Amino acid sequence: MNAFSIALVDFDGTLVATHPAVAECLRQTLSEAREEVPLNKELFAVIARGVPLADAFRLLSPGLTSKQIEECVRRYRVLYPQIDIARSVLYEGVQSSLSRLQTMGICTVVLSNKGYPSDQNPSGPGLANRGRSGGYR
Repeated sequence: MNAFSIALVDFDGTLVATHPAVAECLRQTLSEAREEVPLNKELFAVIARGVPLADAFRLLSPGLTSKQIEECVRRYRVLYPQIDIARSVLYEGVQSSLSRLQTMGICTVVLSNKGYPSDQNPSGPGLANRGRSGGYR
């Protein structure tokens, strides 16, 4: 018998390396807004803070107005699904770890703060695309 019946697992940065996709999307969004695009070091520092998207734009480009930040957030959300497909990858060992949990009868719940179901994106690094469509929620 297992000590646990449910495992809660974070998608972003735990199962899937999403930082490169987030950085590229921030870069493209700021470029389209004709803002100076920070160096990778600055982008990754803001990403590591885990702040909400509007706050990330505020930190990366302090001169943006509230209306411009709203537009950047909107544009980011339009761009992100395709960038996610191209830039995010499953970490090594994820499939075998999730399979082991399933074999042990542990329900695995995958959590994410994304604004869309990235974990189910059929073209991207999502779990459903990697043969993990069952055994997790």
